[in-house]
Amino acid sequence: MLGVHLGAKISGTYNVAVTAIKEADENYHIRLIDTETTMMEAGLLTIEAAQRAEAGMELGELENHIRDLLLKAHTLCILDNARYLGRGGHTSKNFKERFTPKIEGVPLVEIKGEIKPYGKRENRSSAIMTLFQYVENYSPMRSLAVEYAVDRSEAELVAT
Repeated sequence: MLGVHLGAKISGTYNVAVTAIKEADENYHIRLIDTETTMMEAGLLTIEAAQRAEAGMELGELENHIRDLLLKAHTLCILDNARYLGRGGHTSKNFKERFTPKIEGVPLVEIKGEIKPYGKRENRSSAIMTLFQYVENYSPMRSLAVEYAVDRSEAELVAT
């Protein structure tokens, strides 16, 4: 069995799984992957793993395949503000220096292991354009997802 989990520095689920494996029967063949990221990226990797497993890929090869894909996976987010992000302890060391509540503009963050400042833009439109430029840097791509927390219609526009 292969477990593909949210980043250990972002969520506690990976660490819970590690603890559970220590208590599991040693005859179970369980491998865990810390995606170092959030739900959508972990979800895309999980879908890939399920498809490959269904096609008959062996556990060790499957784990290596997903780890290889993980090296090529990227997550960039637009935030309304960065006011609450630094409070959870999941941000990089220089995050609070770069994104204080007093900073004007729309913050962008990259997620890989932790939440890291990517920059800020004057308005939401220019932040969305930055998303498109970011995606172009990694073309051609295997898969792409647009995730939202607040504005579904904006996410649907970005996705089209």
